[in-house]
Amino acid sequence: MNHSFKTLYFLDNEKFIFIEVKRTGLTDVNDPGRIYFWLVYEKATEKIQRLQFVSMHSDEHEEQRVFKQGILKFDSQKGHYLENGTLHRSELTNLPVHLVPEALKGAINNFFSGL
Repeated sequence: MNHSFKTLYFLDNEKFIFIEVKRTGLTDVNDPGRIYFWLVYEKATEKIQRLQFVSMHSDEHEEQRVFKQGILKFDSQKGHYLENGTLHRSELTNLPVHLVPEALKGAINNFFSGL
């Protein structure tokens, strides 16, 4: 299957997948908000939600992404997501992007076709 995006980060646990993708094949689009997407895939419901990006920070040890919904911190092996307004912390494993399941790639393509 041909996909309309490139996976940049893939973080996984038993309930959720956090994935950053860059849309490809867009012409005349320069707005990063229309090119880069952080998505959360809930495995139980098979629903995809877009995280609303606020800011990012990178250093030699850790990446941090701030969203309206929460904060994601990760390194090359692991990460965690802290949802705003709760004390719930989701522990994540940072996996190689080539391991993204084909079913999820298809779901992301469907998500983009609905935009």
